[in-house]
Amino acid sequence: MMVERRIEGLDCPDCAAKLEHALGTVKGVRALTIDFESSKLVAEVDDVSVMEEMEEIADCIEPGVRFFVVG
Repeated sequence: MMVERRIEGLDCPDCAAKLEHALGTVKGVRALTIDFESSKLVAEVDDVSVMEEMEEIADCIEPGVRFFVVG
């Protein structure tokens, strides 16, 4: 299942790359990209429920990062 989220709270491209690497290792995430310029995360996940865990991990790595449903 493909999911897309708008990301708020990322300060720089290096932060986005660090987050992309960490979230890409979460169980249930098949593929993931974060585009710093457009503030978007696109992921292929086994189940959308993994997004909550991903947001918690993101906030630990980059405090203040939040995901929002697009559209």
